[in-house]
Amino acid sequence: MSSLVLVELQPLPGQRFEPRDGLTVGRQNCDVTLAHPQVSRHHATLHVRDGGLVIEDVGSRNGTFVNDERLAAPRQIAAGDLVRIGETVWRAEAPAAAAPAAPEPEAPEQRGDVPPPPAPSVVHPAPPIPEVSTPAFAEARPRRRRASAARRVEATVVSYAVVAATAAGVIIYLAAR
Repeated sequence: MSSLVLVELQPLPGQRFEPRDGLTVGRQNCDVTLAHPQVSRHHATLHVRDGGLVIEDVGSRNGTFVNDERLAAPRQIAAGDLVRIGETVWRAEAPAAAAPAAPEPEAPEQRGDVPPPPAPSVVHPAPPIPEVSTPAFAEARPRRRRASAARRVEATVVSYAVVAATAAGVIIYLAAR
């Protein structure tokens, strides 16, 4: 167990927790979940070493800050230090001094400990295809296939007639000029 307790200053003042070794902080699948866009999925890890508390940024994009200094390496946290991840700010305090600033609510408020719902998918699943069974006694009738328009005599004759009428019209028009 650590000799320090983290007391939240914002967004929910007074919330506190006692860190344990290997505690993970992030946006998804972590021991402490912070639902904020500036928080990476796996943002930081807290370690208890020699009774003290060490925080380590695990490659987050927006960084972990102690006393407004971005962490470049694991750092020991002392009483009074401010730890900021995203918009969440904690103050490290000794357990005796860490009495809650406000009484704890009876029902926990939604602050980000509940992961946000997944984003709606652009791809929608196809509706199930209903099973249609052919009766055992019905015989499948072969469909009569019609020839293409180029192979039907009526369509060919009409096409030639249109071309001939157009050519005759052009010749008459040019002769009249």
